[in-house]
Amino acid sequence: MIKTSSIHPAVFQPRQSRFIDIPQAPFSYWLRDRFLELLSGLTLDKVSKVCQGLVTADDTRFVRFFWEVSSKIWLKPLDARHWVGFVKGGGYGRWYGQQYWVVDWERNGERIKASSNPRVQNESYYFKEGWTYSYMARGSLGVRQLPKDIIFCDLSAGVFPNRQLPGLSICLNSRLSSFIIRAISPRIQLRESYVQRIPLPKKIPNSFSLVENILVGLKKRLVERDVIEMTFTNWKIGNMTLRSCYFSKIQDSEVIATALHTIEAVCEKLLINAYSLDEEDTAAVMAETGEPSGWFPLIRGYDTIPEVPQGIFNLPEEIMNHFESQKRENLSHDELDTIKLRLKVLYEAGPGSKAEDEKNLESFGDDDKKNFDKGARIPIPADTFIEELSHKLKIHPISIYWLLKEMREKEDLVCPSELKLYAEDYVSVMIIHMLGYQWPKQVEAGEPLPDWADDDGIIPLTDGLGETTLLDRIRKRFGADFREEKEASIESEFYNIVGKSLERWLEEDLFARHVKQFKNRPIAWHIVSDPSVVNHETGQSGKGKRKGGKKKHKPAFSVMIHYHRFVDGDKGYGKLLRLKNKYLEKLMSQTRSELESLRGRGDDPKTFDRIAELDRKLVELEDFRERLERIQEGKDPESSIFVRWKSTEEQPQGWRPDINDGVKINIAPWERLGMFPVKKIVGEVERAPV
Repeated sequence: MIKTSSIHPAVFQPRQSRFIDIPQAPFSYWLRDRFLELLSGLTLDKVSKVCQGLVTADDTRFVRFFWEVSSKIWLKPLDARHWVGFVKGGGYGRWYGQQYWVVDWERNGERIKASSNPRVQNESYYFKEGWTYSYMARGSLGVRQLPKDIIFCDLSAGVFPNRQLPGLSICLNSRLSSFIIRAISPRIQLRESYVQRIPLPKKIPNSFSLVENILVGLKKRLVERDVIEMTFTNWKIGNMTLRSCYFSKIQDSEVIATALHTIEAVCEKLLINAYSLDEEDTAAVMAETGEPSGWFPLIRGYDTIPEVPQGIFNLPEEIMNHFESQKRENLSHDELDTIKLRLKVLYEAGPGSKAEDEKNLESFGDDDKKNFDKGARIPIPADTFIEELSHKLKIHPISIYWLLKEMREKEDLVCPSELKLYAEDYVSVMIIHMLGYQWPKQVEAGEPLPDWADDDGIIPLTDGLGETTLLDRIRKRFGADFREEKEASIESEFYNIVGKSLERWLEEDLFARHVKQFKNRPIAWHIVSDPSVVNHETGQSGKGKRKGGKKKHKPAFSVMIHYHRFVDGDKGYGKLLRLKNKYLEKLMSQTRSELESLRGRGDDPKTFDRIAELDRKLVELEDFRERLERIQEGKDPESSIFVRWKSTEEQPQGWRPDINDGVKINIAPWERLGMFPVKKIVGEVERAPV
C-alpha cells in the first residue's frame, strides 16, 4: 500500500473494499482510513430508531403556534387536549428549544387521519422521550431533547434509543457527526437515512451521563428567556433602572452560555479519544466544521470558570481535569488592549453582524483580518452570542466572558441592539400580561392573572374612552416594578434606549414589532381607525386655508385587544359589540357634544379650526364604525371569515370566530378592511365565494 505521506494531499487512494464494508456503500473516496473504519462499525441505526414523524399535508388547518390556541389546554391531561406540542424544524440548535408549535391531535388525530394525504408515520413513537433535529441546518447536526408530551414531524425527525444510552446526544452534537453526514450525503439537508449512519464509539465516556443532563439544563435556562418559547418564564425586574436590570439578565445569560460551551469543548476532546482519532483525523474534521469555541486559548488573568447562578451543576472530575490543562496565553498590555478593542467593536455591532464587523475591522491591519477569516468551509453555527464572539476572536468563551464583564464595569460597555431588545421586550410582555394572556408555564403552575390585568381585554390608547389608557397603565407598572418615584425616570430611560418616547413607540412601533416577533400571528391586536379616509389639510377652517402642508393625523380611535377574548364564538361577537357600543360610541358622543357646543360661537379662527378638526374626526369615526359593522355582519367576502375546511353550514355567521381556526383565518377580515396600523400581517387569505 502506498504511504499517504508520499502522496499529494489532493490525491486519494482508498481501497475499493473499504466502500463495500460501509452499509449503502457511499462513494466517499476522500475520507481517511479511520473514518471508513468507523462507518463500517457501530452506527446509530444499530442502537436507535431514527425516523420521520407526522406530516399533516395541511399545516394551515392542523398546525398552530402555541400562543394562538386557548391557554386552557395546558390544564388538561395530554390525552384530553385538542392541541399538543409539535416540533417542525426551526433551524440549527443544540440540547433544547424551538418548541413553538402545536398540532391538532384531538381524539388521537382523528381529523388529520380523515383528511387528504396525511402521513401519520411511526405513530408508536409519538409522545416518547428522545431527541430531534432540524432537517434544514446547513449540514450541521444539532439534536435537542424531545419531551414526552410532543409529536415530531418530517422536518424534525426523531431519534429514539432502543436501550439506555446516556450521553448519546453528546456524540450526535459532536463535530464528527456533522462531518460524517456531509461526507456521505450528496446534500446538506439532514435526512434520517444519513443521520442513522453516524458512527458511535464502542464505549461512551461514563461522565457523559451526568454531563448530558447538565448541558440540557443549561440550554433550558437560556431558552426560558425567549418570549416565543413554550417554556418562557418572565424575568424578574429589580428596583434600580432598566439598564441595570438588562446588565443583570445579560450577565446571567453569559455565565450560562460560557459554562455550556466550555463543557461542550471538553466533551469534543473526550470523544476524539473515544473514537481513536489521531491528529490528522481531528484536523480533517475541524477543517470542515470549525473548532469548538472552547478549544481556543484562555488569556491568563481571565481564565477561571465563572460561578453559574444557583449552583446548577457540579462538574465531574474528568471534565475539570481537561479544563485545567487548557492552553493559556500571556498577553502584553498592548496585545490585551487590541483584543479588547476588537471585542468592543464586535460586541457593540450585535449578534449576527457581518458587514459591521468588516467595516470596523479595517483599522486592525491585514494580519488581524486574516485571523478573522480563518475557519471551516461550513462552520457549525454559533448557538449563542458568546460563542459567536469566541469564534470571531479565536479566544476561549471564559476569557470572552471576563473581558466583557470587566469592560461593562469599567467602561459601561453595552450592546445597543440587545439593550433595545430587552427594554422593548419588557414593555411588550407587560402589555401581553395586561391584556390577560399567560404563557403555558404560568398556566401549568396555576399562577393567577395579575390583579392589574384588564377585565375585558380591551385597553384604549385614545383618551376619552372612559378607561385608563395603555400609556398611563404602563407608567403605573413602571412605578410598581421600580418604585413609584421612578416612573418618570424609567420612561425617560426607555426613550434614551429605544430612541422614541414611550407614547410614540406604542402608537408607531409596538404592533409592527409584535407581529414580527410572534411570526405574523399576533395575540395583541392594535385596532385603529383610518385618518386617511378624510382629505384634510392643516389649518383648514370656515375662513379658508392657512399656510402649511398636509398634516399626518393620529388615528381618532386606537385600542389594544386580546385576540383570545375576541375569538370565542358568541362571546367574541359580544366583545365586538362592546368595542363598538361602549368604547366607540362613547367617543363619538363626546365628539358630537363638543361640536354642538362650539357651533355659532363667533369668528375666532381657533374655534373654526377646532370645529374642522372635530368634523374630520367624526367622519373618521363613522367610517370606522361602518367597518366594524361589516365585520360584525360578515355578509361580503372582504368582511367575512371563511374557513376552507368547513362546510357551508359550519362557516361562521358574522363575527363568531373559532379560536381553533387560528390567527391567519380570523384576522383576515380585519386586515382586509384596514383596521391595523400595519398594512400586511398574514397576507392574502382565501375568501368566501361570492
